[in-house]
Amino acid sequence: APRRRQRQGIVVDIVGESFNNEDGTSRQAIIQSLQIGERVTLIPEPKNPYDSAAIAVHATQGVIGYLSRDDDDLREAARSGKIQKVEVDAVGPSQTGHLGVRLRVICT
Repeated sequence: APRRRQRQGIVVDIVGESFNNEDGTSRQAIIQSLQIGERVTLIPEPKNPYDSAAIAVHATQGVIGYLSRDDDDLREAARSGKIQKVEVDAVGPSQTGHLGVRLRVICT
């Protein structure tokens, strides 16, 4: 996932946004309702059957995706409580043709 360190945090694209949630809710529908600057939370999922180090990205309405496996440093920061703030930086077409989300992450 491409990212760049900026004065005001790390900008990173999420993954898994094209899938539906286990409860049947559409991540794409949730993403369509997101606003730039909206706060989201990063929640570790140690019992995730695909990746025990998974970090889910939660909007108010539900999960919208995950941090990429390539973002080990951010995933570790989320697990260790070093994330100060996470907000939606951009919403737009992803490489898969679905709506994607770019986050701005502020660490301590």
